[in-house]
Amino acid sequence: MDIRVDNNPDGALFDWVDDDDDNFPVMNDITGLQDAINKLKPGDSTMIIVGIKNFGSIAGLANIGLKNLRDDDNGLQEPEIAGSGELSANVDVVVSYGDKSEIGDTWDAWYDVFTGTLLEWSSVSPNVDADSAGGDTLMEAGDDDYWVVEFSINSVVGNDIMSDTATFDIEFGLVQQP
Repeated sequence: MDIRVDNNPDGALFDWVDDDDDNFPVMNDITGLQDAINKLKPGDSTMIIVGIKNFGSIAGLANIGLKNLRDDDNGLQEPEIAGSGELSANVDVVVSYGDKSEIGDTWDAWYDVFTGTLLEWSSVSPNVDADSAGGDTLMEAGDDDYWVVEFSINSVVGNDIMSDTATFDIEFGLVQQP
């Protein structure tokens, strides 16, 4: 079993990296993703698209997980009144999965496998798997599929998240199937 992640965010050319590579895991620049999320304000959203490929010789079921979530209040700034770092509880997440060759570029037509907050996603164990999507989700040897992760903050969120940041790791997996 050998899963690799595309390190090329524009998708024009694939740059498959594995866990032996110094750049893995990358998730199309995880630091940039965290910075983008930490700069979201109520009503904002951002999205990432991550290509994965089964370089092994055995079919598997892809999964994705959010691990090591850490909220930081970064000191209270007026008029914020809460005080424990609430960003992860206020960032809404939709995780979708699909095979681009079957579904095309219409990301909202992909199979949703998780909807909740960053905080809720971090508590899912084991990782969210593609089988939750329905359809043909088994990755045969040589297949490449995609995760689409959308992040947003509801426009009614108040000052609770002012100055807050969240950091986390993203974990990709492939589980052998009979």
